[in-house]
Amino acid sequence: MLTNLYATLGDAKQILIAVASGAQALVAASLVLVTVIHIGQRRRQIGALRAFGAPRRAIFGIVWLEFFFLVAVGIALGFVLGYAAALTLSNMFLQTSGITMPVGFAREDTALAAVLLAFATILAALPAVLAYRQSPAQALRA
Repeated sequence: MLTNLYATLGDAKQILIAVASGAQALVAASLVLVTVIHIGQRRRQIGALRAFGAPRRAIFGIVWLEFFFLVAVGIALGFVLGYAAALTLSNMFLQTSGITMPVGFAREDTALAAVLLAFATILAALPAVLAYRQSPAQALRA
C-alpha cells in the first residue's frame, strides 16, 4: 500500500518538476523578448552614447547588467516569496491538522539558483549583442 503511494507521489513530483521547468523556460523567453523590445525603444539613447564615444564594450556591459540584474532580483524574490508562502501554508496546516510540516532550503535549491544564474549570464548576452552591434549613425536616424 505504502509502496503504491510513494510511487504515485514520485510520479507527481516528476510532473511538477516538468511543469515548473516549462514555466521557467517561458519566463526566460518572455524576459528576452521584453529586453529586446526595450533595446529597440532605447535605440536612440544607445546611438547617442556611442556617438559621444562610449565603447561597444560599455554598451554591451550596460545591457547585459540590466538583464542579469533583472533575473537575479527575480530569482531572489522568488526564493523569498516562495519560502514565505511555504511557511504560511505550513502554519495553516499545523493549525488545522496539528501536523508539523518542516520548511527549509535543500542543497538542490542552491544548485537550482546557481543554474538559473548561469543560464541568465548566457541569456543576457543575446540582447547585449544586439545593442553591441548597433550602428550609432543608424540608431540616431531611426
